Amino acid sequence: MNRTPRSPHHRPPRVPAAALLALVVLGAAGCSDRNEPETGTTPGTSQSGTPSPSPTPSDEETATPMDDDARENQALLAATTVSLAEAVKAAGEDEPDGHPVAVELGRTARKAPHWTVTLAGKDGSALARRVDAASGEVSDSPRDDRPDDERDDREERKALLEEAETDATEAAEAATDRRPGTATKAELEESDGTAVWRVDVVDQESFRTTAVDVDAGDGRVLREDTAD
Repeated sequence: MNRTPRSPHHRPPRVPAAALLALVVLGAAGCSDRNEPETGTTPGTSQSGTPSPSPTPSDEETATPMDDDARENQALLAATTVSLAEAVKAAGEDEPDGHPVAVELGRTARKAPHWTVTLAGKDGSALARRVDAASGEVSDSPRDDRPDDERDDREERKALLEEAETDATEAAEAATDRRPGTATKAELEESDGTAVWRVDVVDQESFRTTAVDVDAGDGRVLREDTAD
């Protein structure tokens, strides 16, 4: 019996074992990359892709450092318990006809805080009293704190007092209403043909000084200038 010969089967070429192993490794690596989160992040972002919050500067970093004047103001006010208004009142108790034309907080040679209060009469003649800024005790000012008493000085003080309707205490109140702080000086002087009180106000946080000009006639604040 004659049989029809079978056509031979075509088998696919064999892939070398090494090549198969490489394909398996590459596939596993691809799956791993798709399933695991990326570890690298763009600068300024977190791993979730949201922006990282910027660090907030502390109060110490943002605070303006105090200069020598501010540190001196801080130390002087820490040792002072008598206010400008109290010093004016104490100095005028034995000089009822005297009008304050200058009040200033300072230190003695021994570093004790004190107020120097200059009082002038209607004729412009003046004298000075020293008020202890801690106890309120009144004494005569030493020679170097006494006001000039030449004829021109008396005439200038007389003219300023005639124009002034606001006293040192009222001027200090107006200045501190505008610029909160502690008044450490009030001086009656002429500015652009007008009598003004130049009041120094020390800020209670920065201890910087602001000069506030107050119209001696009507008590209006005219201008202010903060020290750099």
